[in-house]
Amino acid sequence: MKTLILLNIATILLLSHCNKSNAPAIPTYTVKGKIIGSSFTYVLNNAPVSLSAYNAQTYNNESVVSGTTDAYGNYELTYNEVTGNYNELTLFYGSLGNSIQGLPINQNLTRNISSSGSGNVAFMLYTNNPLEKSNDTLFLSYSIGNQNTIDTITSNVNGFYKIIQFPKTYTRNIYLLWSRLNKGLFYNPNKGFNPNSTNINFYVSGSPFIDTVTINY
Repeated sequence: MKTLILLNIATILLLSHCNKSNAPAIPTYTVKGKIIGSSFTYVLNNAPVSLSAYNAQTYNNESVVSGTTDAYGNYELTYNEVTGNYNELTLFYGSLGNSIQGLPINQNLTRNISSSGSGNVAFMLYTNNPLEKSNDTLFLSYSIGNQNTIDTITSNVNGFYKIIQFPKTYTRNIYLLWSRLNKGLFYNPNKGFNPNSTNINFYVSGSPFIDTVTINY
């Protein structure tokens, strides 16, 4: 009888171990990078960093993972796949709780951060359908502070177009609007682009880092 009881216990333990072994692994993702101080002469070392899941429509948020930067300002935060009604991440850093919003969720990501007063973005343009001379125009619209800028491009560009410097206040995604004249899209100087134009959002991390935006038109 004792032998039978021991065998039953061993069988239960074995089945329990097998069930745990067959459980699907939870995906993990890593956000990492380097944080540089405002004068570029020092790094934000041994500083708190954390990630929160966020829903931009409902404003719900949930803490995901926390850590600290190392002696060289590097950070690396690994978290389990986020489920639920969340569509982006917010990265908090430093003792004052500075934050970067709008980071993609459930993706591996490298994000360098600078506390400088500006950030640079390089625009790359690639033509899927070449602009037709005298009959086609590419418009690019973006804002710096209270000033809205619209570039009018009539010649084909394949590769680097320009570098634009944005102020530090742009800690969230920036929206770039582009439109082509001969594709049923139009621009009215008084009303802006028609609703069929295309939005692209991008992120400015600050000098000396240069982020790149690629536009296929």
